[in-house]
Amino acid sequence: MSGITLDDIQAAFHSIKVSDGTNDLLIDGSGHLSFNDGGNSITVDDGGGSVTVDDGGVALSVSATDLDIRDLTHASDSVKIGDGTDFLAINADGSINALTLTNAFDVWKTSVTSATSVVGEIAATPLSGRLNMLIQNLGSQDCYIGEDNTVTIATGVKLPKGSSGEFLFGENANVWAITASGTSNLRVAEFAN
Repeated sequence: MSGITLDDIQAAFHSIKVSDGTNDLLIDGSGHLSFNDGGNSITVDDGGGSVTVDDGGVALSVSATDLDIRDLTHASDSVKIGDGTDFLAINADGSINALTLTNAFDVWKTSVTSATSVVGEIAATPLSGRLNMLIQNLGSQDCYIGEDNTVTIATGVKLPKGSSGEFLFGENANVWAITASGTSNLRVAEFAN
């Protein structure tokens, strides 16, 4: 390059290769640098500062099976979870409100029964295709439900007087009930598609 100084180099007439001695740094037809990692990883050292990536006004894609984002903290960072329209909201006490929805049921039936101190089966003839069951205890006694006729007040799920419980009991699930004493009036609703 005799007689040419760095000030004389013009892109239209001259080129300089940047190389590690084996591979050259490539600039594509649009003037962008091309990095080929050869299947390995590319490390960008920001020297303690920041790295700016300019996409030139086009979409920037990051493909990774393991995209490792470290140093996120609850004090300085946040990640929103949403469906594209609404975002999950966190209450001031750190809890969240959840609303669970099931598919609409096309068929349902109600029945009236009672629980006594002698164990008995509730909805012995279940609604065909039952997916869900609601049991209301309208009586003056707590009742306890279980999966078979061995349920006792010590082993059953307590359904307090004046309360109700909703259960995902299919048509093959047996439901038995018992009270400690006396009789409790029960209302049962079964739901199916």
